[in-house]
Amino acid sequence: MSRFDLPEGVVLLTGLEKALVGVGSQWTRKPLAVYSERKIYLALESQGMAPEEALEWFTHNVQCLWCGEQTPLILEDTYDPDHL
Repeated sequence: MSRFDLPEGVVLLTGLEKALVGVGSQWTRKPLAVYSERKIYLALESQGMAPEEALEWFTHNVQCLWCGEQTPLILEDTYDPDHL
């Protein structure tokens, strides 16, 4: 069960529930599930993937995913604050 009351049609990523951070919306557009990229990596690693495997899986299965106008949005929160 989700921590959020999700609007109709929101697409969720199976197995990455812990990486869901909210729902995003813009005027006149349908709402989107929003996932933390950092939390996606952590979720994949907690499922037994090495960091390199998690990056490859993310790149091939999430980053380039398109499942219609409500394809989830990925928040790029993996920056290194020491390199801003």
